[in-house]
Amino acid sequence: MFKARGSELPANVVPDALSEMLCLSGSYYDQAIGSQVDYQVTRTIPGLIIMYFSGIAAGLLGIGAGIFKVPAMDQVMRMPLKASTATSNFMIGVTATSGAVVYFARDDVAPMVAGPVVLGVLLGAMLGTRLMVRMSAATIRKLFVPLVGYTAMEMIYKGVKWW
Repeated sequence: MFKARGSELPANVVPDALSEMLCLSGSYYDQAIGSQVDYQVTRTIPGLIIMYFSGIAAGLLGIGAGIFKVPAMDQVMRMPLKASTATSNFMIGVTATSGAVVYFARDDVAPMVAGPVVLGVLLGAMLGTRLMVRMSAATIRKLFVPLVGYTAMEMIYKGVKWW
């Protein structure tokens, strides 16, 4: 993602057979560049493998795993960054809902803690979405790369500290 930090959209994406069979193409209107963006998806199997392991991380660690999903869709599957973030946001919602049902059924959720957290996440997601449609993908990528770097350093630090 660091090397692609200045690019707006992936170029020369040739869909693989599986992505064509599953119709994994799409389009959206990009307000920041003022045009319709049509895109194809490639490298479906490597993307699926990464999503599988990010799902394990989400279930095991209670994280949304967007930090893994967005780079996988952006760099491996060659989706536009804005489509990657929107897709990741949807997938995180599905993953979080399934996990929340299990934890709620086991009485592991403290409503007095979860309520304000849900409200904060909802307001933050609404603001983030409104900002994303106005920003260029290159700007979003420049903001996301340090976040990924920080998260990687935190994970390494905690892993070494625990070991």
